[in-house]
Parts: sequence; C-alpha cells; structure tokens
Amino acid sequence: MLTNEIQKELKINKSRLDDEAINAPLLIQKYLDLYYTALRDLTKLQTEYDKVYFAKVIYYKKDSKFVPENAAELKALIEGDQEFIDIKTKKNELEVKTNYLKEIVQQFRDRNWSIKNCIDFVKFSSGMAL
Repeated sequence: MLTNEIQKELKINKSRLDDEAINAPLLIQKYLDLYYTALRDLTKLQTEYDKVYFAKVIYYKKDSKFVPENAAELKALIEGDQEFIDIKTKKNELEVKTNYLKEIVQQFRDRNWSIKNCIDFVKFSSGMAL
C-alpha cells in the first residue's frame, strides 16, 4: 500500500545520513511523478464530469418523464442520478489522492531540511565547525 511505502521512505536513518541526502531528490521526484500523474488524471476526469453533468441537464430538461420546475429540482435529479453519482465519487476520490500526494511531496521536501539539520548536528557534536 502506498501509505506504508511513504511512511517507510519518510523515516530518516541517522546512521546513513549520506545515503539519505543522496536519495532525497530521487524520492521527491518519485512522488512528484505520482502527483502529476494524479493531477493529469483529475483534469481528464473533470472534463468527463462536466460532460456527464451537461448531458444530465439536457436529459432532465428535455427527455425525462419528470421535467424539473426549477434549478433546485434539476440539481436534485442530477445529483440523484447513478451515472452522475459514480463519476462524482471517482472525482472526489481522485481529488483526495491528488491533495494527499501534494502534501507528501512537501513532506519529502521538508525531510531534506531535517537531513541537513541532522548532518549539522553530527558535525557540531563531533567538534567540527559549521
């Protein structure tokens, strides 16, 4: 699962700070790639969502047995439509994933500062000048 992998990769092995510093950009790139892929998928899904919504508006205004009398009724019909519910659910799930990955990328960027601070502390502790 992605969450377990992220938790494992966010941990800093203090006995291998050199490796952690070297691998940090690779981890950032890994999660940036995942984030941008999710963002691209979300953009595509938003287009599909808009198409479905528009099609439902046309259907309920023109072809449905029950024609809504106002915008509130139209909205209720569309939001109760199973096809619309399905695509809205997919869109919401992908939005959550995209936001999560965005936060993870930031955590990996912050991790770089933590690694640097650990290295500086080790230098300080051993009497090396910073």
